[in-house]
Amino acid sequence: MNFPYLLNQTSNKKLNLFVGISLILAFVIRFTYTSLLYYSESNLYHTFEYSEFLINFQGGFVRRGLLGEILYQLYLLFNYPLIPLLTIISYIAFFAVLIFFFYKFYRHKYCWWILLSPLFLGFTTYIVRKDYILYCILIGCLYLLRFSNTRVLKRLYACLLLILGLYLHEAFIFWGFPIYAVILLSKNHKQLLNWILACVPLVIFALLSIFKGNTEIAHGIVDSWNSVIPEKPLSYALKNSIGALGWETKDTFLTHLKYNINISGGGYGIILLPLYLLAGYYMFTNFLYVFNKQSIEDKNASKLAISLVYSLIIVCMIPMFTVLSCDTGRNFQYLSVVAFATFLIIPQELIISAFPNWYRRTIIKFNDMIFKLLPPNKGLMIIMLLFIGMSSAYFSLESCWIHSVIGTISKVALSIII
Repeated sequence: MNFPYLLNQTSNKKLNLFVGISLILAFVIRFTYTSLLYYSESNLYHTFEYSEFLINFQGGFVRRGLLGEILYQLYLLFNYPLIPLLTIISYIAFFAVLIFFFYKFYRHKYCWWILLSPLFLGFTTYIVRKDYILYCILIGCLYLLRFSNTRVLKRLYACLLLILGLYLHEAFIFWGFPIYAVILLSKNHKQLLNWILACVPLVIFALLSIFKGNTEIAHGIVDSWNSVIPEKPLSYALKNSIGALGWETKDTFLTHLKYNINISGGGYGIILLPLYLLAGYYMFTNFLYVFNKQSIEDKNASKLAISLVYSLIIVCMIPMFTVLSCDTGRNFQYLSVVAFATFLIIPQELIISAFPNWYRRTIIKFNDMIFKLLPPNKGLMIIMLLFIGMSSAYFSLESCWIHSVIGTISKVALSIII
């Protein structure tokens, strides 16, 4: 183990120790809190997290139902312990993603601190969800497309993986699909095939949007599981992932928008949420630029590669940040995971060349403007890393503070003292 790499991120040894311990401690607190929450819940079947895995096709074809249908058919054959299996699958995916990023950062000698940002892997609120499985699928897609001369068969496999991701959760179209499409369409060989493979996921998304679900389907899903699980643990509930299939579209959009702008608190989210997005962009695109020990040319190339991907996903996720979701912490994690997974897997010159010239010029000008207004340095990056957090759901300043590194530690410290 290269201990100098782990500890000596700055010339100040006490600062290195403080930042490293703070990040790890906040991560352990958040991880423990999430795990204990699952353990203490009286009926996990009714939570948003576990019920998401139970959506199947027994009430009719519906979005997010593929994995649940597989689990249902396997349950008919083997009568396995359902909740423990879902927990194991989720935690395996979580640690697989964690190991991937830490290994890649260690191999390239990048500063690992950014990985435990509350806007990145430091956000552990939704371990039992399909997110980390989708991250694994995204990483698989990127590995299949990582070379400029990717073979046709690998492109087909990447498309199939992406379609699988959409069947797990249709929102994958907003953050997993865009970089897949950009990288795929940048390949010169067999461009017609590339366009077809880029359009197929869009057709699948349209299909899943049509079959978004309704109350009858939700009841059918509940009845199907109760017919095979002896204790009949499910009942129809509006506030879980199965019940959400019956939500009215217009009401859902308006509710999400109200939560995202915090209408009950005066609507300040309409201003602060974009500012948090800008702060996240600034921190993630400049962090390796400040801490990475490379030539200025390599630093600029790395910064541009991350900036291009991060900005693209922000634009594509505008529906998620407004009317399609109010899980703001998850949305911020999608941004950072996609940006850094792409940066770590796809050669940066291929990332940069995959974007059109006008987009590259726009991002370069934007970065230069920010650089002049607020030049990045290690001190600023550390302050942002320790003090910027994001609400797990329902945007609010108080929740953002609690989910920050210092806010998390302070909350636990105060609870012990008081």
